[in-house]
Amino acid sequence: MSQCSICLSNYKHPLCLPCGHIYCKTCLNDHVNSPGNPGLSAKCPDCRVTFHLVTPDLGHLPAKYHPFVVSPLRRVYINSNNGNQAALEKRVKELEQRLILKTAMEQSLMTRCEALSASLDAHRQGERDANERILDLEQEIFELEDAHNQHNQRIVELENIQQESLSETRKLKAKLAKSRAARDQSEREKRELEAELSLHGGVIDSSDYEQLAIPPPVRDRESRSSTHNILRIKEEPTSQTVGRLVPLSSPPAWVPATPSASASAPVRPTKPLPKRRREEAHTRMVENRDENPALFTRYKSKRARHGNFAPEGSIFQM
Repeated sequence: MSQCSICLSNYKHPLCLPCGHIYCKTCLNDHVNSPGNPGLSAKCPDCRVTFHLVTPDLGHLPAKYHPFVVSPLRRVYINSNNGNQAALEKRVKELEQRLILKTAMEQSLMTRCEALSASLDAHRQGERDANERILDLEQEIFELEDAHNQHNQRIVELENIQQESLSETRKLKAKLAKSRAARDQSEREKRELEAELSLHGGVIDSSDYEQLAIPPPVRDRESRSSTHNILRIKEEPTSQTVGRLVPLSSPPAWVPATPSASASAPVRPTKPLPKRRREEAHTRMVENRDENPALFTRYKSKRARHGNFAPEGSIFQM
């Protein structure tokens, strides 16, 4: 409990001045009646603030001023129970401790809030970086899709070119097949001509060539390389017109041959024909007798004329 600043003892009938200082009633009366405070006012012993000692009579004042007229001194009632004081001090200590804990908790929360704020900033920065990366990837995807479309377009163009190439290849193969067929046909005609030439024992006259109506066959590779390198038949003026095969480089033509004493004699082939070739030529002449009856009649008469006395290797020797 506080003490009076004048008597330095516990308060006895304490009074409170307008300035807020509290004194004992006896101590305050002694101070007011001292020679230093003449008149109707006095000064506070501590702060020296002047306060009035009397109160005006309310009967001489209008009613509107009555609420503002108060006594300069007020009685103070102080509880002097020491148990309550100790409880209050304990309560104050608890509150101070709670205040300290609250301050520490606030500091911890502030620290954690700052850490979370820093983490949030880092997360936002990472999110911005991720968004930028997403934009870059989308741009890259767009470029890749564009390149893929161009690649597919190029593939389609190449497929079209391939189809055109395949079509050209098929056409060329067809032309090649036709050329080969024509070549094979020419080879077959050549072999037939050689067989027909061999049929006459290597001797052919002008009437036979007129019925065959074909140019003489090419005999060697060197003559085939030239365009007009074919065989020319030279005629000899005898009782029986006989032709002889001569290789020439000029276009085919009938050129009279020089007279020869042995024109009437049959000309033997330079190389005897095998029996199989003779049989094949005979079979072919028999099969084609309806197509060329005149040639078959001449072949038949020559075969009957030669008989068993045909030259060695001749078509008429069976």
